[in-house]
Amino acid sequence: MFRCLRKINLHWNNIVIKLVEILCNIFVAWNSNFHICIGAHTFGRAKCSTFINRLYNFNSTGNPDQTLNTTYLQTLREICPQNGTGNNLTNLDLTTPNQFDNKFYSNLQSHKGLLQSDQELFSTPNADTIAIVNSFSSNQALFFENFRVSMIKMANIGVLTGDQGEIRLQCNFINADSSGLSSGASKDELLSSF
Repeated sequence: MFRCLRKINLHWNNIVIKLVEILCNIFVAWNSNFHICIGAHTFGRAKCSTFINRLYNFNSTGNPDQTLNTTYLQTLREICPQNGTGNNLTNLDLTTPNQFDNKFYSNLQSHKGLLQSDQELFSTPNADTIAIVNSFSSNQALFFENFRVSMIKMANIGVLTGDQGEIRLQCNFINADSSGLSSGASKDELLSSF
C-alpha cells in the first residue's frame, strides 16, 4: 500500500491518516476501540482547513475552542492565518511528530490536541476515555500493546477474498478506470478517491 501511495504527488501521510481514520470508523462499529486507533495521530500532518474553525470561530461562537491550550492556539494561528488558503500543514503531534509513541496522549492532557475529535477524548467531562488517555500517556507499553491488538482486529474486518475485491494497479482508481490517468488526475480527484 505505501509503495502505491508514494506514487501520488501529494503528502501521502495525510492520505494514510485519512485511511486509518476511515478504517477506525468501520472498526468502531465492531468494537469500541476508537480511542486506541486514534493513537495513530502520533505522527502525520493535517491541513489548516481541517481544524481552522477551532482557532477563530468554534461552533459559530466567534471565539476559539476553549479546550485549546492558549500558547498552542497562538502557535497554530501563526501557521494558519484566519484568511489563509487553509493549505498549510502542521504536525498532529507537536512534541514527537516523526515517532510512533504515546506523546499524542500527553498532548491531549495539555490541551494540545490538534483535531477536535482527538481533544474530546480528554476534554469531554466525565468521558470514559479520560482514564484511557491517562493510562496510555503514562504507560507507552500499554498503548503499544493495545494498538497492536486493535490493528490486528481491524485488519480482519470484512476481508475480501477471491474475486470479491481487487488489488489496484493505481491506488487512486479502481482498475477499470485506471488506464491512462496517472499523469492527468488532479490532486482533488486523487483526494476524492479516499
